[in-house]
Amino acid sequence: MKLRSWALYGLLLAAAVGMAAAAGSRARRDSPVPSIDNPGPAGARAVYLYLKEAGFDVEVAREALTPIPPRIRTVVIAAPTARKIGREEIAALDAFAKAGGTVVFLGRRLEQNQPALADWLQAGAGPRPRTAIAETDPKAIDPAGADVDVWLSRAPLAGVRVLRVGNEPTLNLARKDALPAAGAGDAVAAWRVPRGSGDVFVLAGADLIENRRIELGGNLTFWHQLAAQGPILFDEFHHTAAGAPPLSTGVVAIVAQLAACFVLFALVRGARLGPPRPELPVRHRSTLEYLASFAWLTRRARVERELLRDLHTRFRVLLHDRLGVAVPLPDEEAARELERQCRIPVPETMDVLAELQALAAAPRVTPKQYAAVSRRLARIERVVTGRAAR
Repeated sequence: MKLRSWALYGLLLAAAVGMAAAAGSRARRDSPVPSIDNPGPAGARAVYLYLKEAGFDVEVAREALTPIPPRIRTVVIAAPTARKIGREEIAALDAFAKAGGTVVFLGRRLEQNQPALADWLQAGAGPRPRTAIAETDPKAIDPAGADVDVWLSRAPLAGVRVLRVGNEPTLNLARKDALPAAGAGDAVAAWRVPRGSGDVFVLAGADLIENRRIELGGNLTFWHQLAAQGPILFDEFHHTAAGAPPLSTGVVAIVAQLAACFVLFALVRGARLGPPRPELPVRHRSTLEYLASFAWLTRRARVERELLRDLHTRFRVLLHDRLGVAVPLPDEEAARELERQCRIPVPETMDVLAELQALAAAPRVTPKQYAAVSRRLARIERVVTGRAAR
């Protein structure tokens, strides 16, 4: 391959890799998952980096939340949809809260996305906080958001008056021990569920942790006070989809059997090519071979009467061309003119012509007879053309 072809191939490959990287980067920026790995507007990367830079002890859970490390004081689960939170994990989180820890759930439509968690919290959909700010102030920083008042004066909401959330349906908890913590009118955006010596906070949606709203209202203060209680753990395990289950032994055995049957069928029914054949040399036919083939065809063919008549016509045309004997003259006069110019006796010429006429009138002519009369005429023609002497 030429250097130009290699260069073109490398350019196309680099372009394909660049397009794939750009598509992947755009997909990450536009992702709606509130993950600490997502730098987009709906991600939680900003609060994670802020807490780490502020010197707080921040950890990330990439495995199931069973068990929860003893040193952790706060567990944050931000609206996971890729995996379901199991009942064993809920029991571990409940025990963690009763032991003095703080659990923060963020999410909407729990009955659809996390049915086990919705059953434990007895959660259902609630009304929207208020009219979207976009309808009253189109130039607002967060036109799709809404402000909710804080009704709880203890940490992590101590000193916070307003939280910034999305103008989306809120949550209603039917538990008797659930206490409204923040909202607007009948719409409750945050709930506190006391569990032993700890608390479980349930927030309607991941609005408080999103990058686009982290600096609005008292959202950042809320996370600052949570991290101040002790090491905080962000759950990332439930943001990643579960891998495909491994193939069972039975499936592997069936695939192996089918592969063995296919190989056996190919060995039995397949054509064996064998070693490569040597290249045949290209050999052209000689003139002798053509003559031999023509002779063989002549021996196998019947002599047509047209050949005899053509032989006579060709002889008379030769006399006309060489000796000036007109073709329409009778054979006797042509023979006398031939004797006068070439000294061939008239009886010899007439005998050959008579034999030729007799064969032309015969019912069957053998190749031997045709060859004999042809040789006699050929001797006369050689004398006429000067190639032989009389």
